[in-house]
Amino acid sequence: MTTPNETNTNTTNTNMNETTTTDTESEDDANTDHNNHKHEDEPLTDAITRALTLKEEGNAHFKSGEYHRAVRSYRRGTSALKHHDATEDQVKSLLLSLQTNLSLVCLKQGKVAMSRDVATKALELDEKHVKALYRRGVAYRSLGDYAAANKDLRAAYRIDPDNREVKRELVALKKNVEARKAKEKAAMGGFLKKASLYNDKEEEEARKLREKKEKELAKEEALKKRKKMWEDEVRTHRRIDPTRFFGTIKSKRKLSLLFSLFLEIECGMFSALLV
Repeated sequence: MTTPNETNTNTTNTNMNETTTTDTESEDDANTDHNNHKHEDEPLTDAITRALTLKEEGNAHFKSGEYHRAVRSYRRGTSALKHHDATEDQVKSLLLSLQTNLSLVCLKQGKVAMSRDVATKALELDEKHVKALYRRGVAYRSLGDYAAANKDLRAAYRIDPDNREVKRELVALKKNVEARKAKEKAAMGGFLKKASLYNDKEEEEARKLREKKEKELAKEEALKKRKKMWEDEVRTHRRIDPTRFFGTIKSKRKLSLLFSLFLEIECGMFSALLV
């Protein structure tokens, strides 16, 4: 089983290739339709002979690297059998060979989706055809649909466990899956790290704000307590010892605060007497 270099297929280039239709391809389609009409009543043996000839012609073009001509030959070969019973053994076998070869050439041209679709047509004739399963599995892997690729390649492996190409493709697929998981894990790790740093910063800011509010409340409570103690001293006409409220007065700020409190209390008591 000839295998293309599926691993290095570039999906972006593939999409560009598949959306481009040349004038020559359009002419090929027109010629194929004309030939189909011309050979509608062709006997089965003649149709098989013509399809075989076109298949060999396509193989020769493929070996020489003339992929466009190979595609044309394979397509004409399948068209040669269009008006005959596809369930007939010779017709079915020849169609499967032509379509799997065509799938390979499409892959070589970078037309990966087309390669997948052609292989699917072959599987419509025989869902257990190993080469068709392999071709479609390769196309799916190139398209990045690893789940679908695994399904087809595993099916091919169950049917033919000794097939080296299938086993090699399964190994390549496993590496692709592991690489994708590692990439996703790294991306998720980076996201979580950023989120963690952001949360840590928010928590630190909230903690600082709480501490600031707690300190302000503690100062207010201490001031209220000192004020009440002073008022109690004045009301009972006891000797006032400022050091009980402010400690040893060593600064002008404390002395000023003490004087302000005294005036506030005295004025308050005087106002009460006037009422």
